[in-house]
Amino acid sequence: VPFVCALDGPVGGPSSPVVQLDGVGELVLGPPPGTKLFPIAIGDETLTVRESALIAMVGDIQYESARLPGGDGDFVPMIQLRGAGDGRRPPCVVTLALPQGAVTLEVMQDRTLLLRVHSVLGWTGRLSPRAVPPSEAPTKARGLVALTGEGMVLVDGRSVYQDFLGVTF
Repeated sequence: VPFVCALDGPVGGPSSPVVQLDGVGELVLGPPPGTKLFPIAIGDETLTVRESALIAMVGDIQYESARLPGGDGDFVPMIQLRGAGDGRRPPCVVTLALPQGAVTLEVMQDRTLLLRVHSVLGWTGRLSPRAVPPSEAPTKARGLVALTGEGMVLVDGRSVYQDFLGVTF
């Protein structure tokens, strides 16, 4: 049975939906080409990731649809995940398929992190993304997102270093 988010249909999209498996058995997961699998234990904090990066979820995990604004009305489908985090239940774990060059960047209060929207893979903490119109962007660039608040942003390091973006101001 596919997981469904109210806004966007099946989690993971119609071509590769995340499905629920019940029963007893063993499951072997393999990463898509060019990625590595990263199991991440989550408690009562929120983890927001690209739907396309979510491979598996185990435990009592609440989820809901989210969108990363990309400008010009475009967006990247995201999913917000939160575990039970009460210590009485089995741990909640999500498994993500991430590029081998994935890195984290810290966003601090009263600072803004500016990135290309395609390089953002997810985040934790209390972050608010906002599409940056070209009129406000350095060199009038398109496809930028500004993240404000406090937290950690997971990015495709290949894109950040290639574009020389990741500028805080």
